[in-house]
Amino acid sequence: MPFDLNPFPVASNRHSIWEMLVRKDVGGFVAQDLEDLCSFVQV
Repeated sequence: MPFDLNPFPVASNRHSIWEMLVRKDVGGFVAQDLEDLCSFVQV
């Protein structure tokens, strides 16, 4: 199962909450990792 597959039915509040929180959490995690990686790269 993909990490971003929403396990809740589409017509539910849990689906909407999951979408909002998980998307922001994963996006923030990836953005921070990329910022840390870029700090080591000399351009």
